[in-house]
Amino acid sequence: MKGGNDVEKKVAIIGLGVSGLSVLREYICAQEHEDLEIIVFDEENLGTGLPYQKDDKSLLLNQTSATMSMDPINPLGFVDWLDETLEIQDASGHHIPRTIYGQYLRDYLNKLIQKGNITFVPKKVSDLTIIGENEYKVSCKNDSYKVNAIHLCTGHFPYKDPYGLKGKTEYIHQPYPVESRLFPLLGKDVNRLAIVGTGLTALDIMLYVSKTNKDIQIHFISLDGAFTSVRGNIVFSKLHYLNKENISNYIDSYGDFIPLNQYIEWLMLEGESNGIDVREIWQNLGGGTPKGIEMDFRFLNELGIFQGIIHQLDDILPLIWDSLTNDDRNTFLRMYGGKWHKFRSPMPQKTAKKILELCADESIILHKNIQSINYIGNSFEINLPTEQLHVEYIVNATGPETDVEKAKLQDPFLFSLLNKRIVEKQMYGGIEVEWPSQSVYSSKYGVLNTLKAHGQLVGGIQYGNNSMGMLSRSAVMAVEHAFKFIKEEETNGIKNI
Repeated sequence: MKGGNDVEKKVAIIGLGVSGLSVLREYICAQEHEDLEIIVFDEENLGTGLPYQKDDKSLLLNQTSATMSMDPINPLGFVDWLDETLEIQDASGHHIPRTIYGQYLRDYLNKLIQKGNITFVPKKVSDLTIIGENEYKVSCKNDSYKVNAIHLCTGHFPYKDPYGLKGKTEYIHQPYPVESRLFPLLGKDVNRLAIVGTGLTALDIMLYVSKTNKDIQIHFISLDGAFTSVRGNIVFSKLHYLNKENISNYIDSYGDFIPLNQYIEWLMLEGESNGIDVREIWQNLGGGTPKGIEMDFRFLNELGIFQGIIHQLDDILPLIWDSLTNDDRNTFLRMYGGKWHKFRSPMPQKTAKKILELCADESIILHKNIQSINYIGNSFEINLPTEQLHVEYIVNATGPETDVEKAKLQDPFLFSLLNKRIVEKQMYGGIEVEWPSQSVYSSKYGVLNTLKAHGQLVGGIQYGNNSMGMLSRSAVMAVEHAFKFIKEEETNGIKNI
């Protein structure tokens, strides 16, 4: 694709995790018809990002293999790869180790490299400057590049530090890769280890620690003292109420917004059409405590039907979120958000069984309503409502920040983007973008049609975009939209500065 003065167009992809790899795939697919150079900036974990880098095999995917294909044409691409490459057969319903999925992603990247005009810059981007319409300068150590479009695929924000412990020797602030971060301490004389948080990251840590050193007692400390739900026997069926057609018809009839209560009614009806009582499931399952996990195992079929409905909403969650008023959004987050997340991001049944096994012999203990943590010299004092807990080490599993104003304090590149008003904070997380094009909205420059944001950066608009499928599919629309503007722009001397 060339402008009037026959200059090659250039696109920058900043970050090459799942989002960046999905963007790269879309540009490579278009290169049969477009003359384009792609410049990829990432200093580590090419193709895998943080979640799927090389790590211990006890860390499992939270989704089954059948939902993890990078190939939009072949939904069973990962399953086929497992069969052909590793001779793992009939893996559709299995939870495969994350490190194996990382191997699949690296293989997928290598195939794309063979097809496209790609330049890899193994450096961290430090700054971005807008120098004209559809023309940007990307800066990193000792180099700058002019490009016509940019995709911000920077992955997770820096990890939260809710108790101000970062920098303490016995505190592991960011636990990945688990094997290299935790193995050195597991050989020491450690009796008690605390994990802050009870989400899927916390379960990764539990699985590795319990496998590596069975003598360590693990204390989970959090506000609610509960894990996520158990993954039921998932069943996918056609959605009759919660679908694009119904949402569009309602908006055409009544205006741009749909009440939260209307969505709740549709969810109830969806359950009825599938033979389940959504209200009963919501009230009695997904509790996440040991007793709650046992209850989930008693109703795996009903739980699986409900989780199947939730998973099928992935493609329309941003549409649903966009149609809610801010009052309804706040109501949802306050009353339903936590439980919704527990149902939408379930743990594998194998992991749930391990939790029950470790609880039975008190190898793990859950605590809730954590009040404060004090560092008292080579150990920690954790203050709970009725007791004080002393542990030798703490591992942070609270996950990444969602507020860019907090995240920027640990991320100079994000700090620069906000400081120059190239990006703006979104009140529900990440930055402001136009949806579904994912074009960045800037208070200084307006809508930037060839500056796209992906992944956690757009989490406040693309609600619930933590699934591989959502990240992969949203790249299709973003790249297609960017192409419309790249084609129109004629540049003068796009080159390395």
